[in-house]
Amino acid sequence: FFRPCITFSSMPLFGRRPLAFLSPPDRLSPDEEIFVIDETKEAFRNYEDYIRRVDLYRLPCWTCKLTNQTNLTYFKALKSEENARKGQAHIKRCFKKTILSMVHHSGDRFDEI
Repeated sequence: FFRPCITFSSMPLFGRRPLAFLSPPDRLSPDEEIFVIDETKEAFRNYEDYIRRVDLYRLPCWTCKLTNQTNLTYFKALKSEENARKGQAHIKRCFKKTILSMVHHSGDRFDEI
C-alpha cells in the first residue's frame, strides 16, 4: 500500500526516522478524481488509502527533527520545525559554530540548556 518515493531533510520524524512520501499515482487521466494531502502533496486514487495516510499524520507519534519534541502529530511537528527555523534565523552565522559546539559538549540535558 505505501510506496516510498522521497524524503526531505526538514521532514518530521516518524518514530526516529523520516517517513518517505508516496509516489504519485501512475497515468492519471484529466477527469479522474484524486484525493490530495495539501501539506505533503501526496495524491491518492482511493479514498480509503487517503484516509489511512491522513490518520497516520494525525497520530501523536511524530518528532520535530530540530527540537526533538516528541508525541506530536505530523502537522504540529512540521509547525515546530518551522518555528525552530525562524528562531535560528536571527542568530548571526559567525556565532552558530560556537553556540552549537557549546551545546554539543554541554553535560546538561537539552531541555535545560
